[in-house]
Amino acid sequence: MKKIFKTALSAVIVCVAALAMSLCVSAETKDVELSTTRATMCPAWGQSVTYTAGDFNIANFTDATEVIIEYETEGGTMPDNGYNPAELIFQNYTIDPPIWCQVTPYEFDETSAKFKYSDIVAAYADLGGKEDLSDVNNVCIGATFVGVKATKVTITNVEVPEVTTTTTAATTAVPETEAVTEAETTTAATTAAPAAEKESDGGIPIVLIVVITVVVAVIAVVIILVLKGRKRFY
Repeated sequence: MKKIFKTALSAVIVCVAALAMSLCVSAETKDVELSTTRATMCPAWGQSVTYTAGDFNIANFTDATEVIIEYETEGGTMPDNGYNPAELIFQNYTIDPPIWCQVTPYEFDETSAKFKYSDIVAAYADLGGKEDLSDVNNVCIGATFVGVKATKVTITNVEVPEVTTTTTAATTAVPETEAVTEAETTTAATTAAPAAEKESDGGIPIVLIVVITVVVAVIAVVIILVLKGRKRFY
């Protein structure tokens, strides 16, 4: 019985590990770099470049997302209180009054500034915007006391949308002697496949299918071991 218990415990550990792996895969993120070809050297309190909410992938932001701006500065004099040269602006012009949210970086120097997702949400929601940023229209990179030109814009830890791919099988000619056999095989495979294809087309993640398969296999092994263990007592 002890051996059976250990086997069952090992099976549980395997299932937990598989589930943890599936969660890690589903939470895959990446860094996204936005184009700065339209960016200009703007004067103090102007905007170097403006993006739409779609350009900024706001729907795919995560709690770990940061916006990192690299820039050049020109003219003017920064105050001695360490005020940041560049700022991030989230705009909503569809409500009254409109929102013009200026976000302060948590870290910056003369050439770059970093903005936390939590700081962005707090500043935007404080002005009446939605906490998920879904009503943002534009995102601007602006200047404060000196001229600024954005040279690189990176958004970190953006969630990667799940992509469904479709594979089309190539058709090849076969000799007449093999045609009947191949047709029968294809018919049998087609008959067995509809249920699986329907689930796959329905959007069930491949990882989830793998996990379910592993769990079923492990349960089958445990049942067999339990039955064998009982037979020893007869």
